[in-house]
Amino acid sequence: MNDRSSKANSSKALLSKPTLASLSGVFSAVATIASLLGTVGVVTIGPLSAAHAQVIALPPELVSDPDLSAEELAQVRAFIDEHAPALLRSADREKLMAARLALVTPLANTAASAPFRIGMAAALDPTLTQMMDAKEDLLVINALVISGELATPTALSRLTAALSSDNAPIRFQAAAGLRRAFSAMQSGTPAVRADQADDAITAIGNRLAREEDPIVIDGLVAASLAAIGIDRHRTIAITQLSTGLIANTRAAGNNLRGEAYANALLRASSGVRDALGKPGGAAAPAAAKQAAELAGSIIAHARLVVQASKLPVIPAGDNKIPAVREAYAQAIGAAGPLLPRAATTLNATARGARP
Repeated sequence: MNDRSSKANSSKALLSKPTLASLSGVFSAVATIASLLGTVGVVTIGPLSAAHAQVIALPPELVSDPDLSAEELAQVRAFIDEHAPALLRSADREKLMAARLALVTPLANTAASAPFRIGMAAALDPTLTQMMDAKEDLLVINALVISGELATPTALSRLTAALSSDNAPIRFQAAAGLRRAFSAMQSGTPAVRADQADDAITAIGNRLAREEDPIVIDGLVAASLAAIGIDRHRTIAITQLSTGLIANTRAAGNNLRGEAYANALLRASSGVRDALGKPGGAAAPAAAKQAAELAGSIIAHARLVVQASKLPVIPAGDNKIPAVREAYAQAIGAAGPLLPRAATTLNATARGARP
């Protein structure tokens, strides 16, 4: 058994047998954003009055049209003009949420064409800019929600800029918006160039390297995994996710960053491992090497935490494992299999075969 494997096994023994980690800490921390959105989700926004609950949808054939006519673009602008003013009325949350629902509903259509998304963005951008410039988190966060659904070049720029906010809930929503944008690119016709998407992926990796809020880190990991799901962006997304988290875990050292942080490491390890084994879009050797280093960094961080006795002990006679201890055990359990998966990818690539 090599030294790295023995380290992983000894850390597992110290942590005790892992079971499913609790996510209660994550849900609690996200409550701030939920209160500003009226919901944890993007489309389901909770109860609205009968007058506001009805959404007038654009015709599906217009939404999916790859070559919008001047008349159709005018219809899109009229649709925006009808709903956009309510987005700026923070005093009336019900109207704001109803307007947001109306605007994101056609964008949720996987058949939405790139010209339709760009036409929506062109008409909405002035309002979204006003919302981003506002001093109210309610408006800023809702602008980021809509930007994620638009998934256009200006939307990506808005979202990546928000990753530098001093406000953690705003950074989290920026990451969530990027996740939604990549999901839209994966399921439909992208409205952004490949290099623009790569720039956003790089911005996520750069933020991961220095982010300290564990909930935001988890959001950034989720955004990276959404990008990894797109074949043409898999290599850069794995590389940036791995590089960012390697720097982050090294900076963490032996400091216990909590259950949410360990859950983010678990999500990253599992997602990258699955991506490396996915057929139809193998990652380049450089990405596999970074993935292997990520696994080692996660195990090393967890071991330092254990050696420093930072984890809560299991009370005598109590079979209940403290949630943070359980989460770290899960993170180690996921990082271990990532090492051989990365090695398999490297070996298969060297032979010219598909992993």
